[in-house]
Amino acid sequence: MTGPSDFTDVATQFVSTQSPILPVARIRRVGGFVTEGDSRGGKVAELSIDGDELVLSLTRAERIEGVHGDLRVARSAVRLVEVLDDAHRAADMIGLKIGSRIPGVIEVATVHGATKTIFAVVHRDTPRGVRIVLDGAAQDEWIVGCADPESVAESLTRRG
Repeated sequence: MTGPSDFTDVATQFVSTQSPILPVARIRRVGGFVTEGDSRGGKVAELSIDGDELVLSLTRAERIEGVHGDLRVARSAVRLVEVLDDAHRAADMIGLKIGSRIPGVIEVATVHGATKTIFAVVHRDTPRGVRIVLDGAAQDEWIVGCADPESVAESLTRRG
């Protein structure tokens, strides 16, 4: 069976055949542009719109670190998208953490707190990010580190 030989080929195929993608460290759109990646070689978690769903696609390393697969939620479940200057702090909630966490360096984990459950994917090189508040989903919030959280928030709140 022949197929893509590396991540770039997979990403190129995906971009050319799927809905707009809103990467965590860069914005990528169908037939559009790719801005700079991060210091990990551009292999970062990506937020994407797939029909009526918001998808958080994790890299292989993030799946291992976070003991979790990709996350999907109905777009109608998104209640608020907030820009965070310190996504590490937002992910530092008291509770049972399942995944990887070194304060201020990496948080890729599900955190079950007393009143809410969050999923965080924040790295040292993307300390700013977005908080996506959800209603009726497995998690109450997603905390996602981004190089340009303002653009990501704008893209997520734009309908259509």
